[in-house]
Amino acid sequence: MTRTALTDKAAAQLIAALRHGEPVSDAAADLGADLAAVWTTARTDTRLAVALAGRDPDAPEEPSRAARADYLRLLMLGLPGPLAEMIVGEGHAGSWRSDDPAFARACAAAVEASTRYRTTSRPRLTPQKLAAFLAELGALVPLPVARCPGGGLTLTRVAVRGRLPHRRTRANLCWLE
Repeated sequence: MTRTALTDKAAAQLIAALRHGEPVSDAAADLGADLAAVWTTARTDTRLAVALAGRDPDAPEEPSRAARADYLRLLMLGLPGPLAEMIVGEGHAGSWRSDDPAFARACAAAVEASTRYRTTSRPRLTPQKLAAFLAELGALVPLPVARCPGGGLTLTRVAVRGRLPHRRTRANLCWLE
């Protein structure tokens, strides 16, 4: 029987079989699942991945090991270290790095490998930059009028006064005519 992923119950049964030393192919066949379903489930089921590695997923050190793996995954995705640490929420990556030189090297390698995937920062559109743009645009074409509940203002005046709507509420919805 082919499945895209194992159910939670089937994954728990597979983990129990792996704990008892049964080969993964036999344990999956006993459940009526193919190995592709096991691999798909192991991508998101940390306990199953730990059991496939030949370790006990309920051992006391496994949550910390899984948190370290999640931290490295987030670094590889291009997140900065402090943000990755907040997302993982367990332990302190700084102490992990100082306590484990191999982990420190893995973190450095993950950051180095992910730098080519990071996006460049987007320029901020400040009120001054917007006013300069609208002034230049106004020299080319007439500016439309923004109609707001409080009365009509040209877009240039709205931008210069810094009253561009930041939230979509009834009080600050403006539309162009």
